[in-house]
Amino acid sequence: MKEIILASGSPRRAELMKLLDVNFKIINSSIDENIDFNIPLDEALKELSYQKAKKVFDFNQNSIVIGCDTVVELDGEIIQKPKDELDAFKILKKLSNKTHSVKTAICILDKEHDIRFISNSLVKFKELTDIEIDEYIKTKEPLDKAGAYGIQGRAAQFIENINGDYYGIMGLPVCLLKKHITKIFSHYSSMVK
Repeated sequence: MKEIILASGSPRRAELMKLLDVNFKIINSSIDENIDFNIPLDEALKELSYQKAKKVFDFNQNSIVIGCDTVVELDGEIIQKPKDELDAFKILKKLSNKTHSVKTAICILDKEHDIRFISNSLVKFKELTDIEIDEYIKTKEPLDKAGAYGIQGRAAQFIENINGDYYGIMGLPVCLLKKHITKIFSHYSSMVK
């Protein structure tokens, strides 16, 4: 039976993988996460998710490896994880009272398959006061997340509207991933309940 490996150190993705009812293990894939701006963003993100999967797959070639990458985009600008608290404040100030895009790229890789896809969602923030931003930053929640917020955490109070996949915003589009695993790897059906 083929083993599924999640090539991510994200605790949120690990929790979401459990929703798929598959046996999996985690091997963190540490790569240079610079985005290639010479190609369209969706293609660049899919390539990054592939590179993450490939790094783990190279040492686990009898496994199915899932690589992921999530970015926040606002008015053509990629907003990654904040460098520090001041950067988190600036990011949240930018997102205030605006709609931004959250893109999560997935690559499913094994000896026979290289499946890459994007989950794209729109998130509308309410207008944030400086006090609200400061209080949120004090929780430390925004410091390790793309866009300086976690939709599943205290930032829920900032979100007026979502158009897309909630779990994709968290970093793993569960429904799309399950669909691909079930369809593409049907001969591994004993792993998928």
